[in-house]
Formats: sequence, structure tokens, C-alpha cells
Amino acid sequence: MTESTREQIFALTEHGTRDLSGGEVLLAHFVGEQTDFVRWNHALVRQPMTVRQGHLALSLVSGKKRDDLQECIAALRKHDFNLDLQYENFRE
Repeated sequence: MTESTREQIFALTEHGTRDLSGGEVLLAHFVGEQTDFVRWNHALVRQPMTVRQGHLALSLVSGKKRDDLQECIAALRKHDFNLDLQYENFRE
């Protein structure tokens, strides 16, 4: 995980915990991997590459109500989702 990705994940969770009210709890879980991958063809290396992937799961819990959000790191980098909107939908 790159430092910018790490900072973005921490910023998201800090943002989420800052606006908690009453008995709300925010759970955050990150899973990721970096793997070196090689494709062989006729005993020759054809496609050496490194694969990086990760997912961030956020759960907002209030009493018996729970809302889960899971996003891949690529979506986090593109800012494809709005965390505030997710929380608003949960609280309705």
C-alpha cells in the first residue's frame, strides 16, 4: 500500500468518526495484497507484473441498525463515492 493510499484510508476513517453521534460506532477493516505475477509462454517470461489490490470495509453501527460499505482502493483513489452521503442514507 502506498503512503498516499494509507493517508486516504486514515482520513476517511477519521472523517467518519468525527461526526459520530450518540451510540454510533464506526468499524473499519482493510484487506490488501501485492503480488508479483509472471505469465509464461513457451518457457519464456512474457508478462512480468506486480498486482496490487485492496478493499476497505466500513460499518456504521447504531443500536441494532448496521450499514456496511465496501469499496476497492481504485474507487477510493478516484473519489468515486461520497462518504457523507453514505452516512446520511444510513441515518434516515
